[in-house]
Amino acid sequence: MEDKEDFSVSNIIAEFVEDKILSEKLVKPYVTLVDHGTPLKEVNKVRNHITNQLKILLGDKVSDVKASSMERRDGKQYEFNEPLLENILGSGNFIKNVILAMLFISPGRHAGKGGDIDQICEKAEQKCATLKTYKSELFAEHPDVIKILSKRYDEGKGLQPL
Repeated sequence: MEDKEDFSVSNIIAEFVEDKILSEKLVKPYVTLVDHGTPLKEVNKVRNHITNQLKILLGDKVSDVKASSMERRDGKQYEFNEPLLENILGSGNFIKNVILAMLFISPGRHAGKGGDIDQICEKAEQKCATLKTYKSELFAEHPDVIKILSKRYDEGKGLQPL
């Protein structure tokens, strides 16, 4: 998070959300930027930073943007991962059209078809009759991700490890 003005990651995610808005003909949906969840506060801060950038980029195209985690470890020391996706879906204003902005690298057992995310959405939709969820493409499926990774690699060459 060295460069707070770097919107390269959030631009990709915003593009995927806007694509979903258009393809599904949604009017001002709610958006949750969902990631796996992490034991590291620093990683969580990045997710929250991207969420704030998404709010700026999506503006009045959406009703609200909130961060969420698919899961978290037990214990107070991991509460920074809240809210969990299962707790945000079907609660508050997230009871109608909700786009999941998928901050995932690969589908796997979590973000893939029939995976944990799909199961969480299905359960939430069963509990809340008005809720309809839509998943964006996965972050890493965008062709510009390679450019971002290459740039970050070049920036990191010669730096001391953390």
